[in-house]
Amino acid sequence: MRLKFSVISVSVILSIILQTNLRAEYIFLKDGQIKQGEITSETADTVVLKGIDKKTAAIKRDVILRILYTEIYLGKVFVQKNDGKNIVCYMVNEDRETYTFRLDLYKNDEFILQREEVLFIARGNPSGLSMTSDPEFETVAVKWFPPYNQVKVYRVYVKSESDANFVLNGETKSKEYVIKNLKSNAKYVAVVKAVDEANDESQPSNEIKFLTKNRAPLPPENAKFENTSKKDGTVKYKINWNAAVDTDGKVTGYKIYKIFKGETSFSADVKKTEFVFADNEDADAVEVISVDELGAESKKKVIYIKARKEFSVGVSPAVMFPLSDLRKLSEIAYGAVINGAFSNYFFDNFEFGFTWGIYNLVGKESYLEPESSLNMVIISPLTLNAGYAFHPISQLRVTPALHAGTCFVYMNYNHFDMISSSEKAVTGFEIVPAAGLSLEMRYDINDDFFVDVLSNVMFIFEKETTLSFCAVSAGGGMRF
Repeated sequence: MRLKFSVISVSVILSIILQTNLRAEYIFLKDGQIKQGEITSETADTVVLKGIDKKTAAIKRDVILRILYTEIYLGKVFVQKNDGKNIVCYMVNEDRETYTFRLDLYKNDEFILQREEVLFIARGNPSGLSMTSDPEFETVAVKWFPPYNQVKVYRVYVKSESDANFVLNGETKSKEYVIKNLKSNAKYVAVVKAVDEANDESQPSNEIKFLTKNRAPLPPENAKFENTSKKDGTVKYKINWNAAVDTDGKVTGYKIYKIFKGETSFSADVKKTEFVFADNEDADAVEVISVDELGAESKKKVIYIKARKEFSVGVSPAVMFPLSDLRKLSEIAYGAVINGAFSNYFFDNFEFGFTWGIYNLVGKESYLEPESSLNMVIISPLTLNAGYAFHPISQLRVTPALHAGTCFVYMNYNHFDMISSSEKAVTGFEIVPAAGLSLEMRYDINDDFFVDVLSNVMFIFEKETTLSFCAVSAGGGMRF
């Protein structure tokens, strides 16, 4: 029994020793080839190698020059000898007393130098690769130290941490570089290689690993408020929204803040895309913030339970269509409109503000006496307005309004004096009352911006006649 145990123990120990010795790094062939991988088995005549490409090959021993069981640097090296001479070559082996070199890595022409002949050996690859600042969303700045030899260009390679192969990101002649075209919130590995005047590419520098900056998720969209108050008078509010999007991660929840009488307070963390208030809990508005798996927060999405008090201002190009006597003066005119409005200040959906338009009309000569020609007419109504907003959907409002104010009229024409047979320029300016009505369709893109279409009919009350026109404008503006 003791003998059997001893035999088994010796077999296990030999197996471990043999497995350790069978793990090779490089096999040098007599024809100059170098095979890298792991020896999986061997016989007196054959060595079976599993290459770095995971493929297995049987190699005859009579074509093998040497087998190295340790890691070796196969890039170009600079050898400075004690006699003052130097050599650029490849080191393919070393022992306690000698170094073995090749001038061409893949040709089996080798020479040996005694260790006492060598002052130092320097590698030909860049070193000290590091980041100069923290990574951004899609970029990271890096720097490195140059090798001993003259460098034609540096090549920077990058791969994601899960990829097998590096990909060229760019080239530079500098010792600094900004790696671009990365994905946010992603892990990467980078190296740099040097290319010499002979266009030989060096071995890679040290690797650096980094994580690009995380982008915050987008705020929730299509948020809606629902009043679910009960018949017994119990006040009950409910809000819901579409699931938020995170371009480089995952939204894991939402933070809810309540706004009441100008004060903002935290209410809850929720996982679902809805929030239900407690019975009789009051609020003017609710803020919903998306949160990703790293804790990054989106911009707030405000859901108004009670109408939002706001001031908005918009600018838009406009087209004027003259009506009545104004048609005798001009054809279609073009201009611009600026409007501002205060919403929900006195009661919900009530709007009041101002509208200022300016239009440049091209005159018709037949409108004046035969001896005169009209050059230009500018009409600029400035009115105060008040209206009531209807909401077919939460982000769309339709607002009819009444306008009253003044209109500035400027006219320039040439008058030919029959007596003196001379022409002179005549200008006229007057301020007259104006009134009208309008219909605005406005869509709120978000809490800050909107687009709108405004149509109005204006009446200009001159002493002798009343001029009128219809105008249509389309543009956008900001909400405050």
